[in-house]
Amino acid sequence: MIREIEEAYHKTESALHNPHDKFFFASLRNHKIAQDALRSFLPEETLKHLDLNNMRLYHNKKITPEMREMQADIFYEIPFDDGKALLLFHCEHLSEPARIIPLKVWVYLLLALLEFAENKPNAPLPLPLPVIVYTGEKKYHYSTDFFDLFGNYQNIVRKNFNQAIQLVDVCRMDDADIRKNQLFGLCEFAFKYKKAKEFDTFCEEAIPLARIIEYEIGSDYVTLFMRYVMSIFEHGDITLFVEQAKRHLSKEAGDAA
Repeated sequence: MIREIEEAYHKTESALHNPHDKFFFASLRNHKIAQDALRSFLPEETLKHLDLNNMRLYHNKKITPEMREMQADIFYEIPFDDGKALLLFHCEHLSEPARIIPLKVWVYLLLALLEFAENKPNAPLPLPLPVIVYTGEKKYHYSTDFFDLFGNYQNIVRKNFNQAIQLVDVCRMDDADIRKNQLFGLCEFAFKYKKAKEFDTFCEEAIPLARIIEYEIGSDYVTLFMRYVMSIFEHGDITLFVEQAKRHLSKEAGDAA
């Protein structure tokens, strides 16, 4: 595994065309140099939880060679208390500062976290620790707070990021609740019953709803729904579905069945 990581880093180093990136990349691959940098950059409160003596290079395959040709990035996996931290050194040699650098850094970090989760599905994610090394001659005057990129919405976005993501568990929704959302409810009915054998129940719920929707916003959405049902439902009585569609819906929608 260590040999594979080293080979991957050598390939990345050779892919870098910028001499500044090459120097940065080659330097920080040295553990002692990286440790010295971390002791300079990271707050003491964070450092005391890190076991720098056992840090190791981490190669993220999801960051493609094309992305690496633009930037020099070094990842380290470091023991953090009883877990792990994933540290990213990101070097920017732009002559002028760019406000989107924090976004780019978090893209790289999230790709690395995604790969970590795929390789170790039962392990908690490592603590992400980004460090930006900016070498531009002009002063970097933008915020490095990712949420500041959202302008006046930063507080709303920060709050949303700190909350659990809204989940719509369609297959466990009650039909009565689905009917409350008439437009999107058609999608929900289709997804809920796509593998179910209660096709009669599906028809009884979906066809009348499709009729209401067609009257309200036209036939395009309903036609799309009809084609989806015809192509995906495995257990349904398609003949029954077609008959009901032609009886209750417009000719355009009915002909799609």
